[in-house]
Amino acid sequence: MSANVVSGDALRVEAPRALFTIAYDRRAVSRTYDVGPDGRILVVRQESPAERSRAIIVENWFDELDRLAPR
Repeated sequence: MSANVVSGDALRVEAPRALFTIAYDRRAVSRTYDVGPDGRILVVRQESPAERSRAIIVENWFDELDRLAPR
């Protein structure tokens, strides 16, 4: 959403308007958006059907963690 801000004797904010539309999937496991470190960039990522049906299973990941980052 975007809205123009008009300065003057009193601050006035005009009616908001949509910048773009995206399909929102409530079943998504992860976010489909992110905001850049500067707070100005919105990244919208649409998953492909292959990404939605893929599962990654990692076994013994504590062993791998201990190997990569010993205590």
